[in-house]
Amino acid sequence: MTEETPTTINYSHTLNVPKPDVKNPDGMDTNPDSIPQRANLPKREPQTLEFWKTHKVYKESLKPRTSRGSFVLHDGPPFSNGDIHIGHAFNKILKDVTTKYRSMEGYSAPYVPGWDNNGLPIEVLVAKEFRAKNLTPTRMEIRHRCREVAEEWVGKQSLQFQRLGIRGDWDHPYLTMSKEMAAKELDVFAEMVASGYIYRGLRPVYWSLVDETALADAEIEYADRTDPSIYVRFGLRTDPDGVFGADADHSACSTIIWTTTPWTIPANVAIAAGPNIDYVIVKHETSWYLVASERLGATMAAANFAGWEVIKTLKGRDLSNLMFQHPLYERASPLVLADYVTTTDGTGLVHTAPGHGKDDFLTGQKYNLSTLQVLTGNGYFNEEAGPDFEGLKLGAGQEKVMERLTEAGALLAREEIFHSYPHGWRSHDPLVYRATVQWFVSIDNKNHREKCLKAIDSVRWFPEESKNRITAMVAGRPDWCISRQRAWGVGIPVFYAQPSGTPLLNRESIGCVRDLITERGTDAWFETDVKDILPDGYAHPETGETEFIKETDIFDVWFDSGSTCRTVLEQWPGLTYPADAYLEGGDQHRGWFNSSLMIGVATRGAAPYKQVVTNGWTLDEQGRKMSKSQMNGVAPQAVVEKYGADVLRLWVCLSDYFADVRVGNALMEQTATSYRTLRNTLRFTLSNLYDFDPVLHAVPTDKLLEIDRWAMHKLNEVVHKCLQSYEVYEYPRVAQTLLHFCAQDLSAFYLDVLKDRLYAFGATSDERRSAQTVLFEITSCLSRLLAPILSFTSEEVWQKLSLPNKPVSVLLAAMPSYRADLRDHELEKRWEPLLAARDAVNKALEGTKKRLELSVTLTADAETYAALNPYLNQLPSLFLVSRVTLRESKVPGLQIENSGPAPGIRCARCWIAIPDGGDQATDPAAFCASGCARSWLVSSDGEVASRRLI
Repeated sequence: MTEETPTTINYSHTLNVPKPDVKNPDGMDTNPDSIPQRANLPKREPQTLEFWKTHKVYKESLKPRTSRGSFVLHDGPPFSNGDIHIGHAFNKILKDVTTKYRSMEGYSAPYVPGWDNNGLPIEVLVAKEFRAKNLTPTRMEIRHRCREVAEEWVGKQSLQFQRLGIRGDWDHPYLTMSKEMAAKELDVFAEMVASGYIYRGLRPVYWSLVDETALADAEIEYADRTDPSIYVRFGLRTDPDGVFGADADHSACSTIIWTTTPWTIPANVAIAAGPNIDYVIVKHETSWYLVASERLGATMAAANFAGWEVIKTLKGRDLSNLMFQHPLYERASPLVLADYVTTTDGTGLVHTAPGHGKDDFLTGQKYNLSTLQVLTGNGYFNEEAGPDFEGLKLGAGQEKVMERLTEAGALLAREEIFHSYPHGWRSHDPLVYRATVQWFVSIDNKNHREKCLKAIDSVRWFPEESKNRITAMVAGRPDWCISRQRAWGVGIPVFYAQPSGTPLLNRESIGCVRDLITERGTDAWFETDVKDILPDGYAHPETGETEFIKETDIFDVWFDSGSTCRTVLEQWPGLTYPADAYLEGGDQHRGWFNSSLMIGVATRGAAPYKQVVTNGWTLDEQGRKMSKSQMNGVAPQAVVEKYGADVLRLWVCLSDYFADVRVGNALMEQTATSYRTLRNTLRFTLSNLYDFDPVLHAVPTDKLLEIDRWAMHKLNEVVHKCLQSYEVYEYPRVAQTLLHFCAQDLSAFYLDVLKDRLYAFGATSDERRSAQTVLFEITSCLSRLLAPILSFTSEEVWQKLSLPNKPVSVLLAAMPSYRADLRDHELEKRWEPLLAARDAVNKALEGTKKRLELSVTLTADAETYAALNPYLNQLPSLFLVSRVTLRESKVPGLQIENSGPAPGIRCARCWIAIPDGGDQATDPAAFCASGCARSWLVSSDGEVASRRLI
């Protein structure tokens, strides 16, 4: 290569180079024509929030722009009892992406945020405050403080959600503690009463001994724990059918039960056997025992019995007249039959205590057994447990039970079992079953269960398999216990006639309470005398009694939130029943999805949602559940403060959120890197549009250079794929598609090749305008496709994009449309070998210095040669070299040879080697390679006076 020209001319200002970023006094970079490279999102995003607020972007988004109608996503209410956690942020961002996409697709997509303000989460928080002050509050003191705490956290959480860029009607949220919501909830309750769904009865329910209240199935979580498991002998009392045989000594005959709740032995009233299970009478030494045949070996081993002998085998249905003796009390324990008995563990004979087990209770009802309830609500044995145990705390009482069994010779074995056990979702304490009088929703009234299962089939579930989960939950759920023995919540509007105690519950009585609450709020139910609620002289329609007392229980919070399908969807402007979508965590299949379905089908005859989207749990980077004890939580506020909300939003949308997702510092750093890829791509495309007016300068599609038409085709395919993915809530597919397009198709290829044309070609040349036309379409499309995800960054780009009559915010713009005229798969196929050849050249020249000056030789087989040869004059610009020589060979494949510096002189302007020619001494850039020749007129002082494209 010849020496560079001795004439030194400054050509830098002849290039079409975008303006650089400038740092302002506040430390934030700015760029008049583009977004700055340094995002500084924690400082920049609040300004965008103010912009949206000033221009009332949410309100404007609700104005009809098309005839597509509305899309209503009903917000599942979080509890207002503390700062939001990463799970809250995860779920809310997914909802926000959904509503923003639907809005940009032309729907009116209102988002009314809501809060669950009632129940244990807030009351427990308040109870701790009073305990810390050694105070014993009244019910009304608890309620007043709960309301204050709930209001305080609603305000704080609202600001925290808004900081994440969540768009919605934050000035008019719904609150389950509000009088409007509570009054409408009582209307819903009245409808269910009138339809026969509500009843009061004795049933075993999960009970929290810490919170002293019944809990619903949705409030249960399971955790592993160790408990004693015991084998207990029940002696034979009567054997009218001679089951044990004529030779057996009845005083030495017994059966053996196994239980993991020894404390329930005082409540035993029967022993259950499976009617179709094989049982054996086995003799050991001088005693006879009845156990299931399949459990014989395990039972004998546990009892340390050796040398036993099977006497006979019988079916469970042949044992029904046996009567056994309770090991601690002088009362009988009859043998009863139950289909739920199995032989997977234990002895095949089940200790039955109807007061402390769901299956036990049903068996007790069938056989008219006593329902003994041996525990108080706070976990002490009561008088029904007997004098040996009365007054003992559960743990101490359980040890006492086993001690007494040992003394009676009834405890054959004790082992420790590690098993999954139900715990309270808030207190995390082990739960017990207690048969108590509660208010219930009958799940099988008027074939309600079957109607709900049918309604499930009418709903579209995302992911599809989540349908199986709610189907199982509904098919197997018991009657719904809706009463709670707590202070904070909506009171159940029931009066009890005195002295009979007969409940008063009808539309008229409920309407009186509803009117009271409408006027004065939910506290009024607890503060107002009955005589001031019911009409003067009101008499119970059945008993004629005129004296009443009020129910003190409150509604289950799941009844509060489940009712929002009516109380919110039918009261807030723009919302409709059913909602188009619910989007919550997987636990809501037994929670909010379930309770909403129960109430919606019961009162409206149809599911309250058309689509249900389920997200997974957020776990730490090791896949562990986040907890305060492990200190492995990730606060969204900390992420926003360090990286900005858009990085958090991108993490959400890159996650396979239908399953459980992991989050931590390393993952956030990876996401930040991905964010920079997207931002830098947008920054490059936008910055090169500083002198481009799409109205004046856009090149028609058929006039674009072929490589530009390739880019438009790829962009169009990205639009198509993203729109399809948005429609089915595949947000990770959207984010990954856009990230791949920016990183691979654009940054690694198209934009890299484009630089010479953008910078070195004439500013108004057709070639540069062709490139700018594509860059404009890329910027416009990407800013809109990314808007639901990177709302803040997309707004930054949108404000800098020169587009006539554009909406004031990108969130008010329409999503790009798929264009059939840009689809060109034949062109894409033609360019596949060109891209493959470029990859091969890149690999061969990796690490090579002064690449632009090089000459490369490609030796290709016939097929590859035929594909590359038509583009021979474009190969240097595609490969970013000065010269390409293409040769055909019979050897399969493509071989790359670095032929060294290309002949000619290095252009001082574009660094390409120019073939010798012209007056190089005075005209050093007489020829500028890369697809066209550029001649420069140079003044006598060496400065460029003008330029002309040839």
